[in-house]
Amino acid sequence: MSSDGNPEEILSIASTLAQEAWDISNQPFMLSDLSPALARKGIDYRKVIGGQRLKGFLEGAREHVKVVVHPTQDAKVGLIPPGETFEFPQESQSAPKSTNAHRDRGGASRRKYIVLNFLELLAELDDESAGQVQLPTHVLMKLMREK
Repeated sequence: MSSDGNPEEILSIASTLAQEAWDISNQPFMLSDLSPALARKGIDYRKVIGGQRLKGFLEGAREHVKVVVHPTQDAKVGLIPPGETFEFPQESQSAPKSTNAHRDRGGASRRKYIVLNFLELLAELDDESAGQVQLPTHVLMKLMREK
């Protein structure tokens, strides 16, 4: 793809990534990961949407994606499919952040995120290379499973 891109292309990519993340983990696709994903496809969103911020651009496209923001961490912004609802979990300030339960949840989410990104990279392979990739489904399922 060219670096020109167009607004509809950005919306299509954002919508697809949000839907894929939602289908895999019922979690939003993080807005901070959209710019690198667009760059991998050769799109410089700044040239396409001008001086507008990516978050503002997407907030104006509610039919494509829904923007969700963490209630206390303004930089934590996610994208979900338009018909879905999501609230970031409220972490108790009195609970220690290094508990095993916290690490397990974070590790599972991280694994799902890594597997999703891996699959995105596989989707970018040419047909010949993609035909040579053999990954048993049970391996993907094990990688996605929470401990």
